[in-house]
Parts: sequence; structure tokens; C-alpha cells
Amino acid sequence: MPSMDQEQKTSYKVDVESALAEGTPSVESTHDHVMDPNDAGEGQVIRIRQGNSVLRRLRGAETWMHRKMKFEAMGVERIPDDKRQPPGILNMIFLWFSMLMSPALIPAGMLGPLFGLSVHISVILTIFATLTGSAIPAFTATLCAPTGLRQIAVSRYAFGIWGAKICGLLNIIVNCGFGTIACIIGGQLLNAVFDGNLPLVVGIIVIVAVAFAISFFGFGVVHQYERYAWILAFVFLCVQWGQSAKFFSPTPGLSLVTGLEYSGAALRYFSIVFGESAAWCAISGDYYVHYPAKTSRWLVFGLTLVGLCIPTWFVCILGNYYGGLVMSNKELLGVFSTGGVGALILATMRPLGWAKIVCVFYVFSFCEYLLCLPHGSKRDLSIRLG
Repeated sequence: MPSMDQEQKTSYKVDVESALAEGTPSVESTHDHVMDPNDAGEGQVIRIRQGNSVLRRLRGAETWMHRKMKFEAMGVERIPDDKRQPPGILNMIFLWFSMLMSPALIPAGMLGPLFGLSVHISVILTIFATLTGSAIPAFTATLCAPTGLRQIAVSRYAFGIWGAKICGLLNIIVNCGFGTIACIIGGQLLNAVFDGNLPLVVGIIVIVAVAFAISFFGFGVVHQYERYAWILAFVFLCVQWGQSAKFFSPTPGLSLVTGLEYSGAALRYFSIVFGESAAWCAISGDYYVHYPAKTSRWLVFGLTLVGLCIPTWFVCILGNYYGGLVMSNKELLGVFSTGGVGALILATMRPLGWAKIVCVFYVFSFCEYLLCLPHGSKRDLSIRLG
């Protein structure tokens, strides 16, 4: 015999369906669950949306796009257990491989030798900074599958609604920083491929437009795309390692700074690489919300840590050697000074036609990196506005 609570819920669901059929604006429906206006929190969200004509129109446009073009219309609402569509468990690794297996981290790795550190010391700092920094997003990723909430929504339980708004704002700023770096390098690659005939600004616009369009399609498309996209990037990066090795510094153990300058350079470089890895904590669990609530937290932690560390080490250490290359080769230092990292990558690969093909593909790999940034930032905007 059903309980009184079950009867009330059944009655409410019938009323909701009738209201929606009649076009009554007093009840809202997302595409994964119905928002209950009797719940204080959800009732406040409904009142805000219905009381603001701009938000009401945006919500209507969002719903239309979901129905017509299958754009993802879910915001920061909880995803119920019966509505989850979990991808393969190994996607927890492949997701990060796809985002990070690109030249986006080469400039960060170059900073060690550019600060005056030796290549060898830079490699050691890269390994430990990545490992410790990646432990933070690996931990926060374990919070989303049990709750069914996006990462930034979980922060409301720790910081409150206004604290979560601040976290959302900070995460948007961080995402803009990462995205800016990736877009600039991608624009430099396109500029180098077209022998300087394609303006840097146009290249940046192309990259942003492609990544932004793909991110509209949400969780399912992102996971399927990023499950396989990293493989070619990995192959090309292996080729880049091999072809650029002849330019590497002949004195990788030589540091140009000593004493306090050495300590300061080491701490500065460690903090940069640590921050590169730790900053993923604000969105790391967003792509795990469809996994079952009983998914092992240790499994999530371990797979996320592996997924973050391996590609970061692989690319950032290559950046360490590129930094040493620039400091020991005047010709390539001139290429780097005039054309940036994009021109430097093109200059270290041969033959030229092959190098241009690889650089064009790298541009698409930046799109993979950028995919998760707007996808996570729109959750932060939901927190800020809601």
C-alpha cells in the first residue's frame, strides 16, 4: 500500500503533466526531472526565472534548441539515478587524455628553463608538481557521482550560495585564462602554417567558434568525441618528440641561476605547474554525474589522477626540452621571439608539408582542450545568475 508521501508525489506529477499540457507557467520542467515548486530552493529558482522576462525567454530558447537540435539543456540541477546514461568507465581516463594531449602545455613547460633552471631540474619539478596538483581535482571528482550534482553545485554545500557564486566567478576567470593560452597557441600555429598570411586574430576566432559549437551538444557528444580524438594527437606528439630531439640542449643539467634566484625560480615554476593541474578541480566531476551513485570513489580518484598526470607529464616535459632548446639555439630563439610557440613547433619538424599537416591537426586538438572550458563555465554562470 503506497504511503502518503508517495501518493502526494504521484498526485503532484499528474498535476504537473496537466499544467504543462495546458501551458501553465507556474511549473517548470527540465529534460531530466520536474522541478517541484513546493521545494524551497527549486521554488526560488522558478520564481526568479518567471519574474525576469530575459531569463524566461532564454529558458524558452534553450528548451526549443534541445527539442529541435538536441542541444544539452540541463543546468546545475541534480540528475536522478534513473535518468543517468553512464559512458564506459575508462572514459574517466580518455576524457583527460583528449583534453591534455595537445601542445597547450608546452609553453608552461618552457618556463622552467626560461626562468634559468636546468632542463633536468625542470623535469623533476614537473613530475612532482603535476602529481600533487592533480590529486586535488581527482578528489573533488569523487563528489559528483554520489550526489548527481555538477562540481560547482556541490560547492554550495561547503561555501553556501554566495560562496558558490564567488567560486563560479573565479572558475570562469581561470577558464578564460586557460582558453586564452590555447587560442593564442592555436592562432600562432595557423599563422605559421599559412606563412604569416592568416592573421593571428582570425585563427583565434576559428578555434573558439569550432569548440564553442561542439560544446553546445553537451555530455554525450563530448564523451564520444574525446574518447578517440586523443589517439592521433598522441601519435603526432611522439613524432614531434623524435624530430625535435636533435635540437635539444647539449647541456640539460646546466642551470643559469644560483642561490636565492635558483630557489625562487624553482618555487615559481613549481607553483605554475601545480596550478595548471589543480585548477581542474572546479569542473573535474562535471563529466562523472551520469555514473551510478555507487561507483567506487577510489576508482574515480585513481582513474582521474592517471588521466591528468600522464598527458600532462608527456607534454609538459616536452615543453621543458623546448625551453632548453630555445636557450641554447640562437636561430630557434629568433623563431620563438617572432612567431611564438606555434612557429617554433613548425620549425622543429620536417619535411615542411608534413609539419604543416601536424600543426593543422594540433589546432583541432586545441578545440578538444577548449571543449570543457565553456561547458564548465556555463554551469558557473547558472550558479551566478541563479
